[in-house]
Amino acid sequence: MANSPNNDLIRCLQNTFSPNEQERKAAEAQLKQADAAPGYPAALMQIVVAGDVHVSIKQAAAIHLKSLTWSHWSAELERGAFILADGDKQFIKANVVEAVIHSPPLIRTQLALCMENVVMADFPDRWPELLPKLLSYLTSRDLTVTLGALEALHVLVHKYEFIPPGKKRRSPLHAVVDSTFPLLLQLFQSLAAVVTVESAQMQHVIIRIFSSATQMGVPPHLMQQQVFMAWMTIMLQVLTRPVPTQGQPEDADERKKWPFWKCKKWSARAFTRLFQRYGDPKNVDNASDKQFSIAFYETYSVKLLEAFLAVLSERRGGGGYLPDKLCQQALQYVSTAVRAPNTYTAIKPHFDAFFREVVFPIMCLTPEDLELWEDDPVEYIRRESDVVEEYYNPRTEAINVLVDITSLRSKNHLGPIMQFIVSILMRYLQTPPAQRNVREKDGALQVIGHLCRRLYKQKEYKGALESTMVAHVLPEFQNSHGFLRARACWIFAEYYEIDYANPAHFLAGLSATLNCLHDSQLPVRVQAGLAIRHLVRTDAGKAEFGKVLPQLFQEFLKMMNEVEHDELVSGLEGLIDAFQDSIGPYAVGLCSQLTDVFVRSASADEESETSAVAASECLNTIQTILGGLQEHGPLWAQVEVVLLPLLHKIFEGDFMDFFDEGVKILTYLTYYSPAISPQLWELFPKLYQAFQNFAFDYLNDLLYPIDNYITRGTATFLGGPYLEFVLNIFRKVYTHEHADFEAVRDGTEIVQVVLQACRGHVDPVVDIVLSLAIPKLADSDEVDRRVILIELVANCIYYNPLLTLRLLESRGWLAPTFTLWLQLQNKFEKYKTQKIVLLALSALFGVPSAELPAPIRDGLKPIFGAILAIQKAALKKSEEEESEESDEEHSEEDIDLDDEDEAEQAKRISEYKENLKKVKEFHGHDDSDNSDDEFDGYGFGEDDDGDVSSALDSVDEVIYFIEQFKVFSQREPALYQQMTADFTVQAELHNLSIKAMERQKEREQEAMEKAQQQ
Repeated sequence: MANSPNNDLIRCLQNTFSPNEQERKAAEAQLKQADAAPGYPAALMQIVVAGDVHVSIKQAAAIHLKSLTWSHWSAELERGAFILADGDKQFIKANVVEAVIHSPPLIRTQLALCMENVVMADFPDRWPELLPKLLSYLTSRDLTVTLGALEALHVLVHKYEFIPPGKKRRSPLHAVVDSTFPLLLQLFQSLAAVVTVESAQMQHVIIRIFSSATQMGVPPHLMQQQVFMAWMTIMLQVLTRPVPTQGQPEDADERKKWPFWKCKKWSARAFTRLFQRYGDPKNVDNASDKQFSIAFYETYSVKLLEAFLAVLSERRGGGGYLPDKLCQQALQYVSTAVRAPNTYTAIKPHFDAFFREVVFPIMCLTPEDLELWEDDPVEYIRRESDVVEEYYNPRTEAINVLVDITSLRSKNHLGPIMQFIVSILMRYLQTPPAQRNVREKDGALQVIGHLCRRLYKQKEYKGALESTMVAHVLPEFQNSHGFLRARACWIFAEYYEIDYANPAHFLAGLSATLNCLHDSQLPVRVQAGLAIRHLVRTDAGKAEFGKVLPQLFQEFLKMMNEVEHDELVSGLEGLIDAFQDSIGPYAVGLCSQLTDVFVRSASADEESETSAVAASECLNTIQTILGGLQEHGPLWAQVEVVLLPLLHKIFEGDFMDFFDEGVKILTYLTYYSPAISPQLWELFPKLYQAFQNFAFDYLNDLLYPIDNYITRGTATFLGGPYLEFVLNIFRKVYTHEHADFEAVRDGTEIVQVVLQACRGHVDPVVDIVLSLAIPKLADSDEVDRRVILIELVANCIYYNPLLTLRLLESRGWLAPTFTLWLQLQNKFEKYKTQKIVLLALSALFGVPSAELPAPIRDGLKPIFGAILAIQKAALKKSEEEESEESDEEHSEEDIDLDDEDEAEQAKRISEYKENLKKVKEFHGHDDSDNSDDEFDGYGFGEDDDGDVSSALDSVDEVIYFIEQFKVFSQREPALYQQMTADFTVQAELHNLSIKAMERQKEREQEAMEKAQQQ
């Protein structure tokens, strides 16, 4: 890399920091234009490693290089419109390791991500020289070089971190471990004796490499007893050794980042993961892993537990410093240890004291928590609801320890824990108010709240729950400390299922919770809102909340404007769901305000998980509102006006992450609106463009609104560009190299909707879909995929039998398709598939046999047999379901037909003969039928395809078959006689005819009742 950096490119990168917006945008556009230019990545790399370039410009170059390698390295990843030139790729691979090694930490982070992109795509096959190069740098005497090499090695090992053992993709890791881990162990052992920050930094990276290599399973090299023992010994030393006090940062945020603490944290993480995977041999299936697990269980599980308990002793009584993530990992180990016999045996004698002295103090609020409550309540709420922060919060893991020990070892520990908690509550009551330990009281209430399910089940505690609420919870609604008022809201709602002997106690809690919605402190108001989602499930709660429903809605919306909280939105959703019958007057206003909250949350910092979840919950709540408007036809137009701008933004990509929720809202609008408005039709092209640009994986979601557009607005659909949109979607799915089974299924479903809803108006579609589907049918060996494609052919036949058959015959596809069709008839398990297959095969009998292609004409008898076989299978399933229902309804009643008297039997025979006469009249024949069989019912089972509406919903497949076969019998009596000569066939046909008449009468009755209602 001897060439000097490009000065023009340096100036362009510098201008991206310009305060002048026009200059900055021009620089960004220039860089974007250069992306695909050969030599551009190499020029960026030269700037990154140049010695005389400002670090901010180097960082900008590194970030841009990272973006290029992410989006444009490999065509297989399908991330970018172009692929970097081979020369640029080779240049990057030749220099990126050195760049990582020699760059300062700020730049190294970006280059490591750049290297990771390349490793993911090219190692080992297209980058075999990487491992030898790393080995050469690992043996360097220059510690700076060694540290950089370790960082680069971690990038390589990280590629395999989450690939399970046994997967072929993981096998290259074994070679990496075999060649590098002996060097790492030697280096680790020598570094452990040196107490310097630089040494700790390198140990930290080595431990992370070990953690990545063992995340999903231990590689063969490390399963060697002596090797594993050496690693465990040195890492145990790291976990238990004292942290130097000299040089330790005073600032809490900097302190937890200190390399000595990070070494402990990553050792704890590796140990905990190993224990979870190998700590109980009963949970290990693989033979070699089981032997390793037995050795780990016997040798290390208790030893590690003792080490973790020693680490946690720093938190004894709530004192001492221990970084939160290290504390969380240690508690996680203890939580897992409760389950395994040997570790539980070790901790059992000490657990009650451990809970009192370590676990319980961690569950209590800290002075820092209360300071945050007062100084920044919004941040307090955000932190408490942040999923990531909650996971790493030691309090969360302490709660898990509590729940696990009382669930799995309740007999030995629930009593002592409750005695301890009761002693705290009684001491609190007996202490003058000014001297009470309010944080301890909060912790005690938290323990009781998290033991809710367990205490409900224990008779000795369940009876005391009401008195506990009255004595220890209801008074705290008036406490001067806001966090105890919030805790009272929480625990009262947790125990909403208490059967109160005195209903006034529950009503008092409801009233207090409602009052807390107007509390002066935001966290209290939010907790009251969260409590309502539980309390509204009770009859008393619903009655009380119904009296102030408009005010409740306003309080929720007001809080949602003050703080982003996904569970708060869920609480509003629960309230709306409880009062769906009454939601009409508030629907438009709620949708409008929820839309505003969504836009604000979705536009927040991209890294904010809380904001993203809150935004998603807003859209879910809108769906709940729409679900309550099914009977409010006039309101749909007003709601549509509110939601259309939002849907335009989502489908145009402004809020791409919420595309699926937007599609669901559109599904409601297109299904329940009295008619699909022109404004809703404007969204169809945007759906199509979204599918083409970024929403290929959302095809299953798109299926539903597109189905509504086609079936509820057929004339508009056929009169615009929409049919071509649908066909292009189908083409893309069927020609996409990586389209999976679900994509093919959904793409097929869309064109089936077209064929069913537009019958007689889209003849060219038949040729298009068959030309793409039949080759797929021939190439596929998956039964499910073949069934889907046969279903598509069946739709084409039902649409137009002659057109479809002639197209199949002209291409030589007719005989192979029907041969496969008949072979698969036992695989048509879903009702939707059975129905269209029956309709298609039935449609063949509506065509004069002389016009049918010879293979079909000659095969009418086996086709007829296939129809009867499918229907018989469906009948059997229906009878079994009816029998099961009957068994449930009459489980105490045995029915024996042998008990019928002669008069009853004569009556049954008379009814049969009368039915037979009706069948003959239906067919126009007076042939005798000696069948003695009688079908009591007929029908298909429901399946998971029932959510998609269909033009076929109005077509009864039994009636349709009998009608077609009646026409066939009158038109071609000789062939009919030949096909129905068998006695069994006559019986089955007879019973289907009866069922057709019964269904016809049911339909006429339903139509009459519907007409009377209107």
